[in-house]
Amino acid sequence: MTTAAPVEGVASSTNLLTQQEAQENMGVLQSQVESWLAVLFNVYGSVGRDSRGMVGDVINSWASIAGEQVRLPFFQK
Repeated sequence: MTTAAPVEGVASSTNLLTQQEAQENMGVLQSQVESWLAVLFNVYGSVGRDSRGMVGDVINSWASIAGEQVRLPFFQK
């Protein structure tokens, strides 16, 4: 049985991120979290009740990587 050669730029189960790469990626996401939360809360307030669960799940995901200093102002409004 032969296996295909890995395609450059495509991750495989044996080509995972290093811990340093993961930390760098989290740093990039954390630098954007305040902006995304502002947008997502606006979307949450403008969609119908039947769509809020989905938007709330996304807010939860972004809030989980935000520091407390970033999260508190959003939830105190």
